[in-house]
Amino acid sequence: MPLVFSSRLLCPLNEDGHARVWIMLTITNVTKRFGGTVAVKQVNLKINKGEIVGVIGPNGSGKSTLLHTITGVYQPDEGRIEYAGKDVTSASLEEKARMGIGRTFQNLRLFKRLTVWENLMIPAIQIKKNKREATAQAEELLEMVNLSHLRSQQAQNLSIGQQRLLEFIRVMMLDSDLVFLDEPTAGFHPNMIQQFLDTLKLLHGRGKTFVMIEHNMPAIMEISTRLVAIAAGEVIADGEPQTVHSHPDVVEAYLG
Repeated sequence: MPLVFSSRLLCPLNEDGHARVWIMLTITNVTKRFGGTVAVKQVNLKINKGEIVGVIGPNGSGKSTLLHTITGVYQPDEGRIEYAGKDVTSASLEEKARMGIGRTFQNLRLFKRLTVWENLMIPAIQIKKNKREATAQAEELLEMVNLSHLRSQQAQNLSIGQQRLLEFIRVMMLDSDLVFLDEPTAGFHPNMIQQFLDTLKLLHGRGKTFVMIEHNMPAIMEISTRLVAIAAGEVIADGEPQTVHSHPDVVEAYLG
């Protein structure tokens, strides 16, 4: 029987038994500046529970800066961020992680000299997870991404793609309800991309919500339930993936 990943947020039901739209994250007029450069400008965005939101845009458009600002790496210069109805604008990365907001990084942050298994146990220890539960969860996650045979290997001995898979399943050990992924397929062998997408779909089916920055357009079109396009630090389109992908402003942003 598959392991059921725990969730801090339970989605209420309507009278007909269907899940209500639950707004997990609300970003209101968020702006981030670096000196005289406005990297993120007056962004308004809502993330609903159960979505896989793909974030696209050309290089330098402000995608990663927005992610850093939402997750607490940077503090916004203006605006408000709410999670589960609570103001978390000034909360740090660590505080937001404890609230249920997880993330991976474009630049890997693994413990390179620790083993694959040890990397997975660290977040379990951080949240004081029961040892039996942590072991079962780690075993299943390793199986999902085909890394079980490497559990005793130091993380630095894995390929870049395998390291990205490890960082992805490591954040899942935190039982985060909302997970941000920053270019998760960068460095993947083509055969690994589908495995990652299949794992993401499986975890999404168990109630996880994802926001994913990705340059691999076929991958993000396959996985996303909603697409957000950013250019010059501003949201220029938000909605159904195919509609956003073909939006004139999005085409112009990519083609110049």
